[in-house]
Amino acid sequence: ISMTGMMIETTKSIHSKSVKLRAPLNEYDSINMTAEVVYSIPHSPNKYQTGLKFNGSAQVRNSVFNEFVKLYKKPQAN
Repeated sequence: ISMTGMMIETTKSIHSKSVKLRAPLNEYDSINMTAEVVYSIPHSPNKYQTGLKFNGSAQVRNSVFNEFVKLYKKPQAN
């Protein structure tokens, strides 16, 4: 993941021009964003690497990036 997009691995090639992303933050809030599909190429048997470019202003992209990092950051051991 980066400030402008992310690469994901999928089991099928994505042929649409854009996708809607949704990641729950908690019971009430979620990240909702549209991303442009830049590429979707075979990677290994039954796996594809798909490049996504986030849409929106730099401020929106920065906010989404920070929320994704918070979601997937491993908790620190005490």
